Amino acid sequence: MGLAVVGACLVVRHVFRPVRRLTAELDARKRAQELVPLSDGNIPSELQPFVEAINRMLARVAKSVEVQRRFVADAAHELRTPLTALSLQAERLEAAEMSFLARERLLRLRRGLNRARSLINQLLTLARAQGPQREKSEELSLEEMFRRTLEDLIPLAEERSVDLGVTSREDVLVMAPPHAVAAVLRNLVDNAIRYTPAGGRVDLYAGYEEGCPVLTVSDTGPGIAEEEAARVFEPFYRCGGTTAAGSGLGLSIVKTLTESWGGSVRLEDLGRDGRTGLRVRVSFRA
Repeated sequence: MGLAVVGACLVVRHVFRPVRRLTAELDARKRAQELVPLSDGNIPSELQPFVEAINRMLARVAKSVEVQRRFVADAAHELRTPLTALSLQAERLEAAEMSFLARERLLRLRRGLNRARSLINQLLTLARAQGPQREKSEELSLEEMFRRTLEDLIPLAEERSVDLGVTSREDVLVMAPPHAVAAVLRNLVDNAIRYTPAGGRVDLYAGYEEGCPVLTVSDTGPGIAEEEAARVFEPFYRCGGTTAAGSGLGLSIVKTLTESWGGSVRLEDLGRDGRTGLRVRVSFRA
């Protein structure tokens, strides 16, 4: 009797070994957009229809996601032209004589146009990041990437009275897609500046952690509540009570692009010993 039970267990384990392999294959997929069919090699004939049904479902989901991505990208692209025309008209109108009240309303109009243009650019970036095309990796200097980011965003930091700088002293070389790394840095630093109150600081750092290159962006803002930490990577999600201008797409873009080169992103709350702030850690492959 005992030998029969052991034999039955061994047979069951052997039969379900392909199922465990398929489970591991699905779990190994880092990105939600990895909807390629499951490999059906060495699958028992009894399980073949089940795997084929899953693959048909994955194909339908992939097609639906691609249609949605293309719609977002096309809509955002088409909206750029009328927004640019409106911005030019607003600039011309600014040169005309008008009352103080009219000029104040014109200023609000231009701010609204700038926010709309920023949202469209973010939507285009997210659509490209979620697409099937992958930018080739190159050897990059994080010190050089930091310098370019600071050149672009120092005016915003000065406008908001935020001290923006680099705290690392060594250069770190990584293999990654250059435009993706630039977009990740810009979104992280832009977010940090907007959520940091006047008189605060935003620090960029590059180094190594367990042999892997990492970069961090730290700020002295309000931080993120633990219950919201997982949701901030969802598109359009914004933390409750925030007054900072933004689209809610920044961290979603950061996560998508980081995973596209095989890296990862993690939030670290600095709220301890009376301090506040947030550190975002982005890792690269060793």
